[in-house]
Amino acid sequence: MRVIRILAVFAATTLPLTACSDTTEPDHRAPSTQTPSTQAPSTQSPSGQTSSGTAVATPAVPEIEPPKVSGLGTTAHTAGSGGGMLDLTPSSVVYVPRTKSKTPVNGTYAVVAYKARSTTAVAATETTPTANGGWRWTARDGRTVTTLTGNATSVTPNGFNGSGPVKPGSDQWRSRTFDLPKSQHGGTLAYTDGKGRVHRWAIPAKDSGPETAKLKKALEE
Repeated sequence: MRVIRILAVFAATTLPLTACSDTTEPDHRAPSTQTPSTQAPSTQSPSGQTSSGTAVATPAVPEIEPPKVSGLGTTAHTAGSGGGMLDLTPSSVVYVPRTKSKTPVNGTYAVVAYKARSTTAVAATETTPTANGGWRWTARDGRTVTTLTGNATSVTPNGFNGSGPVKPGSDQWRSRTFDLPKSQHGGTLAYTDGKGRVHRWAIPAKDSGPETAKLKKALEE
């Protein structure tokens, strides 16, 4: 019985110590003094400034230059088809309602006389519409025709009917005809050379140029 009492007393004295060892100690660290940021993120406005008022550089938009258009009498240095170089100089234009060969399908023939000169040591040939080159006429209303439109290919005025390769150092008088209505008189004559470059000339809406009389006479023959 004495042993039982001793054990009981020992158990009673150790229970409070066990309970105390499970107690969590309080955190004595100082609380954080940092406050949350109230500043809004910077955003860019359409005016080129951020919301904070800071200017932002706006990329420059490159300007697109309009295509160069020359006048009658201006020479274009063009690449030949397959090699060589040709200087092409549209000189005159005449408008005729008919020729002795055929009547135009669309009402008028616009005939442009020009000089072609080879400027290199090899012969040079013009490009053609069938190979995405050659001559075309764009009227002021935006409509475009080529030398293959209507009956244009039937017009070959004497003295302005040069064709084929131009020999080195020589030149030829040539002409190109467009079959078009009277409403399309005047516009832009364009030629696409052997390198795909386009050369343009402004053409008046009435007979113009130093070869006018000679060209008209040739068309009557």
